[in-house]
Amino acid sequence: MNYIVAMLLSIMDEESAYLVFGHIITKILPKNFYAKTTQGSALMGFQQEKFVLWRLAKDYLKLDENLAESVKNFLDMRGPSFLIPLFVNFLNFQVLVSAWKRMFRNQSVSFKSITPYNSTS
Repeated sequence: MNYIVAMLLSIMDEESAYLVFGHIITKILPKNFYAKTTQGSALMGFQQEKFVLWRLAKDYLKLDENLAESVKNFLDMRGPSFLIPLFVNFLNFQVLVSAWKRMFRNQSVSFKSITPYNSTS
């Protein structure tokens, strides 16, 4: 979560970053994304999201079993580095902002309504 907050603080003031971060956690991410299950497994929402991505890749790309297993292994190994921090340390800045704009498009928070942080003011 610290990567997400750091990125938000680099593009907007503290109050806006706080409001956007709260919106991301409560409205956009799946419920209990960072939570533990009753059995103690960490990141319950992330595990669900990873499974959905794997099934989408398998079903819509019509992958054979070997390739589907490779995709599952890729998501197991690399998924946390780009899904948990919401692509902050995976995408370059322009692509990240574009992806986040798409994420917010159907939500009540808009990047247009947030004034970018300007350290000279």
